[in-house]
Amino acid sequence: MKILLINSVLGIGSTGRIVESLYKHFTSEGHEVKVVYGRNKSDHIPASDQYCMYNKLGVAMHAGLSRVFDNTGEYSKHSTKKLLKYIDEFKPDVVNLHNLHGYYINVPMLLRYLGEHNVKCVFTLHDCWLFTGHCSYFYFNNCDGYMHGCKKCTHKNVYPKSIICSRAGKNLQLKKQLLDGIKNKSFIVPSKWLKNFAEKSILAGEKIDVVYNAIDYNIFNENAVNYFDKSKLPADKYILCVANYWNEQKGLNKVIELSKEIVMVGYLKDKSILNDNIIYIPHTDSAKELAFYYANAKVFYNPTLEDVFGMVTLESLACCTPVVLFRGCSGGEEGVVDNGNGILLNKLDCPIAIANRVININKIGIETRDKILFCQNDIFCINYEKKLVEK
Repeated sequence: MKILLINSVLGIGSTGRIVESLYKHFTSEGHEVKVVYGRNKSDHIPASDQYCMYNKLGVAMHAGLSRVFDNTGEYSKHSTKKLLKYIDEFKPDVVNLHNLHGYYINVPMLLRYLGEHNVKCVFTLHDCWLFTGHCSYFYFNNCDGYMHGCKKCTHKNVYPKSIICSRAGKNLQLKKQLLDGIKNKSFIVPSKWLKNFAEKSILAGEKIDVVYNAIDYNIFNENAVNYFDKSKLPADKYILCVANYWNEQKGLNKVIELSKEIVMVGYLKDKSILNDNIIYIPHTDSAKELAFYYANAKVFYNPTLEDVFGMVTLESLACCTPVVLFRGCSGGEEGVVDNGNGILLNKLDCPIAIANRVININKIGIETRDKILFCQNDIFCINYEKKLVEK
């Protein structure tokens, strides 16, 4: 079978690593696979199987115009036209579409082509962008506009940010029209949490399957404690907090309020807000480095106030480090059993109460870890393959 994978990035970030894993599995099973991506080529995939959409000027124009007219995904026409010729030549049996936002591809051109050529499409949702008129997340802002046509968007300042126009209603209408034009389609989400929202949106009535994200046990495991030199880490077991980009939605304020010895990893715009209890480590794309931090921590505190699933939750558990997160704010809680391998807290709890629960949690054993981690990487890929090849 010929499989085409499409994503905004390749080999970095959670979605980039997922796509890379899928490529490796599908090719090992004898499928012919190509990967289309917005940026960051992979050193683990043959160049002949990679198609990069990145164009510095094109991305800058796409992002700039989107910020003015609030129509992310409607530019990059020239590069998308070239992509459609590439797809014409490859003639995939199925296209697995991951993140289409990211200022790299013209979504209407792509989806109309796939619909007109009756190509089987499997959409993988890593966030909510596909079924909203603007944003990729809305739970944090307590918005239910996605259920009512996004007619009056009050959050155009969130990613993908618009500083002038607001056309969320028209954007949502266009997405529905484009998706309706693809007859042979299905959807994959990484959590029941996200499925619950999707079923109330323009995707209501569509086939939506939950396939939990997975991690690579070869990297994320209890032996990661010895991957690197520990001299730069606190002598005592510490609380670890990890996010790709730290902001209020990811629980930045909750981390600062904790007032305990914390190792904090991820991109942070303003480091001056951190107190002396926090050891800050910049964002890293190294899975091995992250595993090292997880394995050496006493507990992983994930204070996110909205997250579709959160690979960080699984990665921490794989390293036998328990997780603390807020109930109802993330699909990640589907992998956490209260007081078994983690604790679920109320986001309205006072900082002192949260701190007491966090510092008193114990490391989990390998047996507990293996019972609760319900999706290893090979099982994840097999489940994905079933969804792609089923009629």
